[in-house]
Amino acid sequence: VEKIKDGKPTAVGAASGAVAGLVAITPACANLAPGFALLLGIIAGVVSALAVELKFKLGFDDSLDVVGLHLVAGMIGTLYLGFFAIDT
Repeated sequence: VEKIKDGKPTAVGAASGAVAGLVAITPACANLAPGFALLLGIIAGVVSALAVELKFKLGFDDSLDVVGLHLVAGMIGTLYLGFFAIDT
C-alpha cells in the first residue's frame, strides 16, 4: 500500500502489514481454508494501512497505531469469519 500511495515502501509498513495479518487471522485460525486465510491477510493489511493513514486526518494521538492495526484488523477477522468459515 505504501508503494502505491507514496512510491516507496518502508520496513515499518511491512512490519505493520504483517502484524495486521496476524491479528486478523487470530479469531479465525481454526475455521478458515488456507486460501481464504491468505485473502484475509491481504484485506486486513490494506484496510489497516488505510486506517493508520486516517488517524492523521482525524487528529488521533495513537503513536503506536494500536487502533489502526489491532482494532481494525481484529474486527475484520471477526466479521470475515462469519462469511467464510468452514464447517468443522
